[in-house]
Amino acid sequence: MALLRVALPPLLVNGVVSIIGYQALSVGNVTSYPVTGLSANTIYYYRLRAGNGCATSPNSSVKNVETKPH
Repeated sequence: MALLRVALPPLLVNGVVSIIGYQALSVGNVTSYPVTGLSANTIYYYRLRAGNGCATSPNSSVKNVETKPH
């Protein structure tokens, strides 16, 4: 199982300001996941954690992605 977090800047030292609906969202055992409802021409930050029902891993490194303009 993977837990997905999507956030807007500012990126905080001990966490991020999460977008509603993408705060430790359990996305199952997948290699990709569609994130919808994002604004155009905006930088978002992503991080993942793996889990198995008993525990979760540390956070992945943060990746940033900029959405395309309209």
